[in-house]
Amino acid sequence: MEAKTSTHYMIDMIEQGVKDVLTSERWAEFLRFAARFHDYSLGNMILILMQRPDASYVAGYNTWQKMKRQVNKGERGIRILAPCVSKKTVEDDSGEEREIVSRYFKTVSVFDISQTSGEDVPTICDELYGDVENVAELTERIAAATDYAVSYGYDGRGFGVCRNDEKTIQIRDGLDDRQRVKTLIHEVAHSLLWDDDERDQNSREDREIEAESTAFIVCNRIGVDTSSYSFDYIASWSNGKDTKELKRLFGNIQSAAQRIIDKISA
Repeated sequence: MEAKTSTHYMIDMIEQGVKDVLTSERWAEFLRFAARFHDYSLGNMILILMQRPDASYVAGYNTWQKMKRQVNKGERGIRILAPCVSKKTVEDDSGEEREIVSRYFKTVSVFDISQTSGEDVPTICDELYGDVENVAELTERIAAATDYAVSYGYDGRGFGVCRNDEKTIQIRDGLDDRQRVKTLIHEVAHSLLWDDDERDQNSREDREIEAESTAFIVCNRIGVDTSSYSFDYIASWSNGKDTKELKRLFGNIQSAAQRIIDKISA
């Protein structure tokens, strides 16, 4: 029987986990989790979620030590997949040497912060958690994540619009801070997610799922809860997505969210 920590077994776990995510309730739970792990791959986030759904911040044993925290005695690691590269030099039939590069995955252990003790861990944008504080500075930083011109006074349908052909973003006036921040991130995500040549080749459903998922992840990361809006919005566009499609979309979501988070925290 194959060991439960083997790579093949864990890939099967990932596939099943992705299938479970496809209902709106599961997708909502996963997005909330992903907001805390935007720098992990889709597969590893699912593995963490399935083994320790209450995890909030994970790292390897040596990383925790560098952060002046120690893994508590008796704690069991969370198993994830780590990419590895192996190089070796061989001699061909003519006597010449050449290098062979092999890429593979191996299982490694990480630990949640709750499994460790030591010094406090710094978090991103602590001053923005809870209510939306310093909203003018925050929206300025979000707008800096795109090269599109951002303005206010939009009077069309919805809260905002991204016009890719004009490279402009417009946001409705009079929105409260929470809605204003979420809408701006959503429209900025639209500007980042696709190249001009690719955009028209992808469905409206894909684009809206990606933009709102990006907005939720970034907002959750900075302490702005948009779940009551974002989950219903995403669910309305996500019917019929299969696991392969979801994986492709999540890569785009993760990339856009990382770019915006980097700008906010710079």
